[in-house]
Amino acid sequence: MKPCCSASPNSISRREIGILKPLQLSRRILDSRLTQLAARRFIKVKLAKAAPITCIDIDNNEHSFLLCGASNGSIGLCNLHLVDDGTSHKWNLSNPGFPFSHDFMVTDCQWYPQDNQIGITSSMDKTVKVFDLPSCSIIDTFKYDKPPLQIHWNELDSNTPLIAVAHNSSNVPLLDLRVGETSQHLRSKKSSICAVRWCPTRRHILAVGDIEGCVSFWDVRSGRSALRREKTTKGPVGGIKFSSNGVYSVVVAASRVVSIWDIDSWKRIAKHKINMTNLDLNRDNPCVRFDISDEGDSLRIAVPCNEDIAYLNYNNGEFTESRMRGHISNVHAVRFRRHYQQLYSSSNDRTVLGWTDAFDCQQQEFLQDQQEALRDDWDDD
Repeated sequence: MKPCCSASPNSISRREIGILKPLQLSRRILDSRLTQLAARRFIKVKLAKAAPITCIDIDNNEHSFLLCGASNGSIGLCNLHLVDDGTSHKWNLSNPGFPFSHDFMVTDCQWYPQDNQIGITSSMDKTVKVFDLPSCSIIDTFKYDKPPLQIHWNELDSNTPLIAVAHNSSNVPLLDLRVGETSQHLRSKKSSICAVRWCPTRRHILAVGDIEGCVSFWDVRSGRSALRREKTTKGPVGGIKFSSNGVYSVVVAASRVVSIWDIDSWKRIAKHKINMTNLDLNRDNPCVRFDISDEGDSLRIAVPCNEDIAYLNYNNGEFTESRMRGHISNVHAVRFRRHYQQLYSSSNDRTVLGWTDAFDCQQQEFLQDQQEALRDDWDDD
């Protein structure tokens, strides 16, 4: 884990005299770092090729590589360690026609959970592409009648990691790269599916959200019918996330209503309405690319809201909301960088912002000044 200096002197002294346990101190440090994200301190990552960034993902293995998709169909890659060191703030998006690129807007992207050399993207060109980075080639391409809106690779099952695809129809195909085709279909009789998410602790359980505001749980071993279907909100489901222990589920509606549910009893624990002005609900693409972090004692939820990011802190049954402002156009996606207590956001303003605490910002400024001082650019003439 990345070292940090965000612990308060009071917490350290309580640890030294034995009142505070080491695990409690660690979680308080994480809480402090995550809380300071709302201080609006950010690192601006500039794009060498300007294009609105519609989706982003960070690999689960090293938490070092940022994968992003743009509105022109391009795919971008970035080494976040170079951003941390202050040595690089730019990367090139792939040119149209490059094997990784799509013909139209990229709707979703994800790294392979077990290896950061393989990725998957979906696009409005009605295709899902799986690419291999070292060989710079496309492994497989899947075509659909409707544009895929959300995709999710099973992060728990390493033997048969199925890919669930939501393309705004009642049919949810499960892709199996071992056979190179769809191995199974989950057919809902109720409504069109617009959100999918695998449970991180139960490898056979898939959660799907539909445009009627309901979330269903499927056991893909049978796939005959949903185990449970519950109404969560009015309007389409924008996205579903699970806590790392698989106990809670966070559902965000397209109308920006956030609700937390207990998985076992499926009882709503908390609900919060994010106030937004000029909200235009697009039923053809209602996805909300939010993210959650439960590394500290509280649950943090980051939700794109027009030009801002609604930063929710849920603790002891209550929500507290703050706004993170740095973009000048609509925010499309946010992603927490696990183990680093950082947040990355992409926007229609063609930039990606890395949100961090004050200590990391000061450290990066020092490294940049150091590199500037040591740079050899003298000219004899």
